[in-house]
Amino acid sequence: MKIYVVVFCLLLSRFCAYAQQDVLTTVQENRFASNVLIDKGEYDSAYHIMKRNIGIEKYTHPYDYLCYAICAFQVKDTTQFIVYLDKTIQSGIDTQAIQARARKLPAEAKTYLRSYLGSRFSTLRAEGFARYDTVLINEMRSIAEMDQFLRTIITRSMIEKKKTDSNLNYYFQLAKAADSINFVRLKRLFESGKYPGYHNCGAFCDVVITLMHVSDYNNNFDVLFPYLKKEVLNGNISPDEVALIADSHFQRGDGNIYSYYGHWIGRTTKIHDCKNVNKRRAEIGLEKLETEYFGKNRKLPECLQL
Repeated sequence: MKIYVVVFCLLLSRFCAYAQQDVLTTVQENRFASNVLIDKGEYDSAYHIMKRNIGIEKYTHPYDYLCYAICAFQVKDTTQFIVYLDKTIQSGIDTQAIQARARKLPAEAKTYLRSYLGSRFSTLRAEGFARYDTVLINEMRSIAEMDQFLRTIITRSMIEKKKTDSNLNYYFQLAKAADSINFVRLKRLFESGKYPGYHNCGAFCDVVITLMHVSDYNNNFDVLFPYLKKEVLNGNISPDEVALIADSHFQRGDGNIYSYYGHWIGRTTKIHDCKNVNKRRAEIGLEKLETEYFGKNRKLPECLQL
């Protein structure tokens, strides 16, 4: 009897995982389609697509709120515009990001938006910050500062001194040391269940760039990647971000450079185990590679061509 119970629980957990992946894939496809429509100025269609995503709270990200708010404004749904722009601000997105996403709005609408942000931004942002895990947010800000400090010096040195700075090699070594320290800090947070995601940090914690840097090293990536695959199903990181981190890692390696999810081609069009790429994509809620490449007008790899 105990064996049957165990088997049933395993099958149920497997079914729930697949159901999560299906919902996440739907959200991802809606997000992709609505962004394409917004870029084309087709706000009415994008509004109805994003409305479906907003209803799935677990996988709704701060930028979904922003896209939905802008679409609502364009279709003259003022109530929804106010509600979801307020949520956008409370999630931690700054005014520059909001105005950049609203760049195609008419001049009159942009003026209204700036006025609204000016009158509400500071108060709402403070409310949002207080609602999240502020200790975790401050820890992630410290990690991000360490991640960027030496890289900023390296970039400035390479631009201004054209690689003639005798300290440049030492800067690179110090940046590697900083990555090692940040890896230990992130691993400690992940193991304690403190993943800095959308539900406990909003947009105040942007961990993606730091994860791309610390995941450059094979052992680090092998340790952290399982946490990312888990958190994408918890709605704490988007499928796009997981794919970006993984593809970045595999394209920065020595020798066998390839794309794991086909999401970020970068320096190569080679895809690892190409015939199973859609299976890997489905595990983290990404749409099929054919769908993404069709939308981006990109040529499919030979293994997926009919």
